[in-house]
Amino acid sequence: MRKVYVAWNSKGRYGLLFSFRGEALTIAAYNLTLTLNPRGVDIATSIRDLKVYNVGKRKYTYIYFNELVKPLPTGRSDITDRAFISGFEIVVTHINGNNYLTVVTPGSWLYNYIVLADDTLLIEMSGKRDVYFEKLVDEVVVHIV
Repeated sequence: MRKVYVAWNSKGRYGLLFSFRGEALTIAAYNLTLTLNPRGVDIATSIRDLKVYNVGKRKYTYIYFNELVKPLPTGRSDITDRAFISGFEIVVTHINGNNYLTVVTPGSWLYNYIVLADDTLLIEMSGKRDVYFEKLVDEVVVHIV
């Protein structure tokens, strides 16, 4: 298993822990754990709302969190802007004090990329895909078929 810290703030002192194991990628913060796998995403945090939008040939799934992402104190981050690791492209962006983390997934996966913002997760995929939600206590599993 490979572990990498990705900057969450512009100075890189706080970040998210990325763990690569097999095909899966796990992103961890104090109050959030995302596990990306080829056919879906597991989100372990308090969820406020779920929305799915079809726009042209694309489908966008939004997951809204009850609280802002709380990053881990890393001291330093391994990735502060852009990197390619284990088939993933990771892009860190800071715009007007807001943090955005884009993860482009491998081509064989059923969704193209995710964007993690301060209190929102976006999953982008082909409009032909169907999305199903499995709601558990403080966890949502997004199944894509």
